[in-house]
Amino acid sequence: QLNSVAGGDSDLSVFTGDCTNPTCIANVKGADGYYGVNEVAVHDMVAERGESYYILLAGELFTAAGEYSFSVTEYEIPQNDDCKNASVIESFPFSQRGTTIGATPDFDLFDDRCGGGLDSRGIWYMFTGNDKVTTVSFSMPNLAYGTSSQLSLFSGSCNKLKCEADFGGLDKVSFHAANGVNYWLLLSGTEFWAYGDFDLHVSQFEPPSNDSCESSIPMTAPFTGNNDLTGATPDFGGDDTTCGNGWSGAWYSFTGDGKAYMLSLNTVVTDYYFQCEINIFRGSCDELTCVSTFLGSGSNAAVSSDPLLTTSGVKYWVHIAANVVSYDSLPFQISLVQVE
Repeated sequence: QLNSVAGGDSDLSVFTGDCTNPTCIANVKGADGYYGVNEVAVHDMVAERGESYYILLAGELFTAAGEYSFSVTEYEIPQNDDCKNASVIESFPFSQRGTTIGATPDFDLFDDRCGGGLDSRGIWYMFTGNDKVTTVSFSMPNLAYGTSSQLSLFSGSCNKLKCEADFGGLDKVSFHAANGVNYWLLLSGTEFWAYGDFDLHVSQFEPPSNDSCESSIPMTAPFTGNNDLTGATPDFGGDDTTCGNGWSGAWYSFTGDGKAYMLSLNTVVTDYYFQCEINIFRGSCDELTCVSTFLGSGSNAAVSSDPLLTTSGVKYWVHIAANVVSYDSLPFQISLVQVE
């Protein structure tokens, strides 16, 4: 860090090599670069072990000469600076405040950057999935202007990481953590200069009691039930489904009697536009056949089915789903009524 007391911006240059043949690796002027403004020049770098560095202190112009203040600060590398030394999250909810100051670049270690730049630097956390929806909140409130935080999710092993998601600068994300799978969270910034204090919160949600077809809640008209989609896990194993969009949801069932019925779904979310759906199947949980699907949208998304003429003795399965999982609560109401 260089601050020239004389008029004009500070000019800080860093070289490697030797004095007869120096190589410039950085040239930094005062913070905003405006002529005549006395700004501090700051440069952060990773000093390679055994490398000699030469620092040239100057001013913006020939006339910018005089007194100056100069400092060099060394930061300790965080213990969880690399994947193999990741901090293990053993229980939920988990919360921690920390800093990425002193962290070294990560994305030169593998081909798949998963959202970061080649010089992005961060710290690592690891946990093992248990078939629940996991929510991660990550924020870096004091970043330099023009930079943002970067949250990257990996699975696999440290010597063979697989990018699961690039969440970018999102403050809060949710995903289904498969049972027994090791996940790595890399907390960093979008570039080398994006570092500082952070807040991390990781929590998990219990799935609804009717999270699977086999655990569906039986209905007899007239029926009205309240439930919550928070924590619902994927139902179709990643396979294509001809009934709806394959979103995570909750299950209900009823048996036909030759009469017509109509289903209605109402959700309670007021600050987010999303979609919800009613998917109706027949058959068995092992071999579902799509009957019809109905889609609704809005900040209080709601949808009703067309009248469904049932076949006597046939069991119908109703899948209630939505395309948003980042809420701490996603309550809904379902109703089944007979129609003429």
